[in-house]
Amino acid sequence: MRFFHAPPVIGELGAGVFLGPSLFGWVEPAETIRLMAEIGIILLLFGVGLESDVRRLLRTGVRSNGAVLRALGTPLGHGVGHPEAGWTGLAAAPGASC
Repeated sequence: MRFFHAPPVIGELGAGVFLGPSLFGWVEPAETIRLMAEIGIILLLFGVGLESDVRRLLRTGVRSNGAVLRALGTPLGHGVGHPEAGWTGLAAAPGASC
């Protein structure tokens, strides 16, 4: 992925989507594959955490708060209260208790 100036994890994720059941279905989602996928996700998040620079996150934190709020608020705002979405509020969400 250096040709595209992207980290290698982008190529790994792309290969997973390409080979997995979501696109061509060359790899069937058996229980062993699901377990390996869960372990892979854990290792991926661990690696991302190791590569994160806390000072840089704190420096850009003020500017990124707006982007985070928009990224979380937009789908939530579009989903809550829309009857055609299948539910009319947060209490009616699957697994929520009233």
